[in-house]
Amino acid sequence: MRTSLAVAFALLATLAAARSPPHPGVGVEQLQRQRDVLKLYTYLDNEMLFDDVKEIAKTYKIEDNISHFKDSEVVRKFLNYYKYKYVEPKGEVSSYLYSKDFKVTKTIYRMLLAANDFETFFKTAVWLREHISVSQFMYAYTAALVRRDDTKDFVLPPPYEVLPQLFYKADVIQEAYEAYFKGLTFGEKPYIVNATYTGFTNPRNPEDLVSYFREDVGLISFFTMLHYEYPYFLSQSNFTRYPYKNRGERFLFGLRQLIARYDLERLSNGLPDVEPVEFDHPVDTGYYPKMRLHNGVEAPMRAEGLMPQGSDIWTMEQIKAIESRLFKTIDFGSIFDEEMKRYSLYDRNGMDLLGNLIEGNYDSINRNFYGSFYRAMLSIFGHIADPNHEYGIPHSILEQVGTVVKDPLFFRIVRRIVDMVEHYADRLPRYTRHDLEFEGLELSKVSADKMVTYFDDFETGLGNIMKPRTTEEAMKINIMARQPRLAHKPFSYHLTVKSNKEQNVFVRTFLGPRMDYLGRELHLDERRMDFVLLDAFEYKVGAGETAIERNSEAFSMFGPSYPSFYDIWMATEKGIKGEKPFYVQEYRHSMGYPQGLALPRGTRSGLPLTLFVFVTPATRTTSTTSDYFQDLFPAPDDHTITYPLDRHVYDFDIDVPNARFEDVVVVHRNKEDVANTV
Repeated sequence: MRTSLAVAFALLATLAAARSPPHPGVGVEQLQRQRDVLKLYTYLDNEMLFDDVKEIAKTYKIEDNISHFKDSEVVRKFLNYYKYKYVEPKGEVSSYLYSKDFKVTKTIYRMLLAANDFETFFKTAVWLREHISVSQFMYAYTAALVRRDDTKDFVLPPPYEVLPQLFYKADVIQEAYEAYFKGLTFGEKPYIVNATYTGFTNPRNPEDLVSYFREDVGLISFFTMLHYEYPYFLSQSNFTRYPYKNRGERFLFGLRQLIARYDLERLSNGLPDVEPVEFDHPVDTGYYPKMRLHNGVEAPMRAEGLMPQGSDIWTMEQIKAIESRLFKTIDFGSIFDEEMKRYSLYDRNGMDLLGNLIEGNYDSINRNFYGSFYRAMLSIFGHIADPNHEYGIPHSILEQVGTVVKDPLFFRIVRRIVDMVEHYADRLPRYTRHDLEFEGLELSKVSADKMVTYFDDFETGLGNIMKPRTTEEAMKINIMARQPRLAHKPFSYHLTVKSNKEQNVFVRTFLGPRMDYLGRELHLDERRMDFVLLDAFEYKVGAGETAIERNSEAFSMFGPSYPSFYDIWMATEKGIKGEKPFYVQEYRHSMGYPQGLALPRGTRSGLPLTLFVFVTPATRTTSTTSDYFQDLFPAPDDHTITYPLDRHVYDFDIDVPNARFEDVVVVHRNKEDVANTV
């Protein structure tokens, strides 16, 4: 069966007959709207192919429909931006790190959100798609979709099939174009383009050894959707699609989780932990992304030895001042908001307050004073090759939504922030045995199945990069990228919990290094920041002994791959025609790290790691969702999600009945050998 959008277009010819009532599930009107929304994600660099949408683009005028918006001022503001050429036109690339681009994108988002009804929203989105840059449209359109009451339950396509240019190297895109122009992409079977990672098969520097992790399409998509779901220019009260509390704590947890997971991958390849980026020394981490932006322009490379020198947006003095303010605030232990109200950094909410300050989001209690250390670093190092825009070098991948994780320098930026959080932990009292032991709870046994990884081929549609002239031509395009992605055999870990009474408990399961890259055994406090939170869940145990089994497919920090654009479209069409009910939860992607990245690659002989499980009484009930963004912030035991590894702790203090360490190994095998692995 064809696995691109081509077959989906063929269904449009029979649309008139597709009016019979659907089975129970999402209603016809909602599915028709979802299909309309999906249309605007197709062939973003091309003119619209659908006749109904083309007609809207030709006839609809935003200025004639201002009365159809709840906020007329934001519409007039956009029209002024557009009239005076503040809006990036189609064919240009914008970046959310630039003040002008950010203000315009935020205004577009607010305008879409202010539309009185779906019809006004959709027609406005159609006009925008035809007139503004793809990057601004994608950000504002997707952010509005996940937040409007009449669209927030729609299933959206995977980012890597909407803009494949940002996920695959330029040679993949070039081969796809050439195959298309040679007429090789119109067969019943898809034309396959084999995709590799930067330097992975022929590494030229140590960073190439772990490019398969940084360039994983699922990881990039995860970070892309984080931007759309949780824009920094909104406060957390605006986040309604998923539960979202303790925003700053969650932000810092995300950075810590990412750097710890990356260091485990580096350990698998014999590399040391990432070092923090320096402000006063040349950057010795070069990078050539070999990526073509969606307008065809090559993404800029970064040579080694470039000196950070500020830019026309941020100066080095500004970024150093912000960092200094943050360190002084940590040492002082208090924050003052813009009205000089004092907040303590050393109470339960301190981590949350600090995270908001560092990100500089709209929940920061003093954005004017603290700015955004995170975005400032991305901006300074992202445009280091042309800091004052003298040569017209395009935005780097550090300045694009989602693609930041491709660049090894990003992880050095993250390390500098995580080191600041460690400085904060230095100011907090270390945990003692009294803090960690919970009377009446004992974790008597922990075991895990064999952990085996391999590379598995993953196919995604490339049809969206083409520029068909008609729907008939689009119907025939059938081309896929095939790329090996890190995967693992499903496995389970097993717990035996003893309790003196029936109660709800909260289980945290971490995976971390047993030794460093030189083979030296480490004390827990030396390696605690390198532990990744694999799983966290609430469980009701009975009085006496309770056996718990958790399968890797249920880990709360990870999610399965997105359903393909084709599958979403086909399911939508079948729901409209009444052939098969459409249930949102069957197709909506669970926010989280890709499931295949739950384990590091490991080694042929077996990478020695430690599984650490910690059980505490739960003082409240969590949400029943199985999302990465389930209601775990704050955790149901009222500690941080990384407790007890969020502070300094000695090995002898954590030797308590409700904690257990288990040695495990992760073995890497060729795919063909995995089936024979016992």
